[in-house]
Amino acid sequence: MGWLILFGLAHAYLLGSGDILVTYGMYGLLVYLCRKLRPRTLLVLGLLTIVVASASLTSYGAGLRQWPPAQVEVAREQW
Repeated sequence: MGWLILFGLAHAYLLGSGDILVTYGMYGLLVYLCRKLRPRTLLVLGLLTIVVASASLTSYGAGLRQWPPAQVEVAREQW
C-alpha cells in the first residue's frame, strides 16, 4: 500500500491531480487494519458508515434550503 500511495502522490504532484491511486492506497490501509475483525463487528461498522453518510447528505440537503439563491446555484454547478 505504501508503494501505491507513493506512486499516487508522485503522479498527483508531478503530472496533475485527479489520480485515484492515493485514495486506493489509503482505503487499502484501512481495510488492512480491519482484516482481523469479526464479521459482526465489520457489519456494525459498515452499517454505521452508511448511517453517518446518509445523515450528512440529508443534513446538507436540508440546510441547502437556507442558503441564498446564488450559493445554491454555485453548489448545483459544482455538483
